[in-house]
Amino acid sequence: MTVSGMLSEATEETSEELLADAAKSIFNIVNTLRGDDTKFTDVWENMATRYSMSAIGGFVGGGLATGLPGYKQARAA
Repeated sequence: MTVSGMLSEATEETSEELLADAAKSIFNIVNTLRGDDTKFTDVWENMATRYSMSAIGGFVGGGLATGLPGYKQARAA
């Protein structure tokens, strides 16, 4: 397990969540300008919960993904 792998995966997962929120916000702006009532209503709700869960999940997943090859090598020896 490397801390850099954990941090990079946590950053990547959190940025994916942020990009999804930004895309939904742009969709809402475009639809508002077009006069359409179709909108994502929960774009920025529960930000802290969603971003922290993405970061924690990425942190754990990154740790497991970087630790797995070391486990396989140790088992083969």
